[in-house]
Amino acid sequence: MAARRIRVRAAAGVAALVTAGCIGGLLAAPATAATAPDPRVRTVAGNGTVSLAWDAVPGATGYAVRWNGTTRAVSERRITISGLPNGTTLTATVAARGLAGSSTTVRATPTAGYPDAITGVTASAGTGNTLVVHATGGGTATRIGVMAGGDASTNTFHFRTSWYPATQRTFVVTVPAAVRAELGRGTGNGIFVRVVQSNGLDPSAVMHRTSSPAEAYRVSVPTARALAGAATPVPAGVSPVTVAAWNVNSLNATIGASASNQWPARASRVARTVLAAHPDLLLTAELTTQGLDPSCHNVPSQNRWCLTQHTDLAHRLAAGGGYADVFPQGDQAVQDFERAHPSAGHLTFGTQILYDPARLTLGAHGTISPRFTLHVAGWPSTLTDRWLSWAAFTVRSSGRRFVAVAVHLPSGHTTQLATLRDTEARALDTYIDGVAGHLPVVLGGDLNADALFDPTPGQRALVQRGWFDAAATTVRYGTYFHTYNGCNGTDGADYGYPLTVHRWDHPARRIDYILLKRSPYSFRYANVLHLAAGSSTRVDRAYEGSDHLMQVATVGIGAPS
Repeated sequence: MAARRIRVRAAAGVAALVTAGCIGGLLAAPATAATAPDPRVRTVAGNGTVSLAWDAVPGATGYAVRWNGTTRAVSERRITISGLPNGTTLTATVAARGLAGSSTTVRATPTAGYPDAITGVTASAGTGNTLVVHATGGGTATRIGVMAGGDASTNTFHFRTSWYPATQRTFVVTVPAAVRAELGRGTGNGIFVRVVQSNGLDPSAVMHRTSSPAEAYRVSVPTARALAGAATPVPAGVSPVTVAAWNVNSLNATIGASASNQWPARASRVARTVLAAHPDLLLTAELTTQGLDPSCHNVPSQNRWCLTQHTDLAHRLAAGGGYADVFPQGDQAVQDFERAHPSAGHLTFGTQILYDPARLTLGAHGTISPRFTLHVAGWPSTLTDRWLSWAAFTVRSSGRRFVAVAVHLPSGHTTQLATLRDTEARALDTYIDGVAGHLPVVLGGDLNADALFDPTPGQRALVQRGWFDAAATTVRYGTYFHTYNGCNGTDGADYGYPLTVHRWDHPARRIDYILLKRSPYSFRYANVLHLAAGSSTRVDRAYEGSDHLMQVATVGIGAPS
């Protein structure tokens, strides 16, 4: 039987003959010259200049630009031609070298005056401590750049890029090392971005925050915001754990409030809010050991304990969601401590820890006195010794172990108290490292300071020591409301319990946090505010249990590092 010859597809310009039953030789066929695409050229005309930029042409060995009898070889895909007369149209041709016939001719007229408006700016998380910024619109400029900061005017922790050619529309912006503890990777703080254009001739001109037609300088509206390094990949084997942190407002804090906002009335609202989220772990502040009935006295020998704010909520959560209490006899622990430390003065224990035993197994646990355990220097004798607490847990489904810490730092706006918060945060970090060793740590609570506007916030000290803010995730809810509800509205009978709230036009300030160490993974974060059905401003009173909003994050517990 004669062999059959079958023609099959082969590489461009080559024909292949295959003999049935064996592979025959390749036969060369005449090559067809591919048509190279012309460069896609963008132009921006400015004061005495025309800036050009173009996309790469596959196969080009370089580029040449011709104008007014001048030809210049260009290794980069951009050029700015300067020293041109305004009002006279320039004709320029960009040619791809090594590809015959691949060229594009453009025309632009240099113009003085105020830059055209940037019509849109977007920002997104890049890798590490970077943002990727895209701009649309603009023009009539000699150069362009980006400025950024922690507030809408970019005044707070302000930083800027260098100037770029006027054709640039995509920028990779690196957060400087000096402000990374406030705006860098893992801080959870949004960065406001503004694109600036200058049509001036001085290449060393400094960017400033206000547009100036007289100076031919224009700044975009600060509508773009992003997180640096928020898109941290979560590796396989990381166990998700849902954590809630909530300052529930102490019994004593509302004892003089309207009846509807005193603890007996709002306790059910607190429980309802927690159960609606049903976190695996609840870290509280101001859930105190204050007794609900002042005439009641504990009788430990008879196992009789008076109902406290803390045990009241613990019982409600146990009945409604099966929660277990790490410190069921916390009031007795306070009394024992006071007897052992006669100089302790006033102390309070509101940083309680509750957990779902179906999800977590409790290990070692303990309380922390800032004065006597952490030995915080400069603690005023008149300042309440607010206990902190910690507990070790194991995730039942995976066996992953971690340590949880409930925190409430001192409140107040004096320099002394601001310094004290910083000192306590640093001392706590050292202490918890001794407790946790190499295990991951989850910290939640009221830190009583804003990371961007307070002089020495405790969270800055923690970020500098390797902590990661769980709010540093692209899946965020409720961040346009302050975590302290008194800043969201003031029309209620009591401050901190508004009937209606307003949404801020940018990510709002925070004093309540969930932070992570040695396991910097966050799947989602929510600042929880329940609004009435069909309303964007009216509070659902059935869930308004405190003057703070509950923070809920699904975090990742990874292998010990």
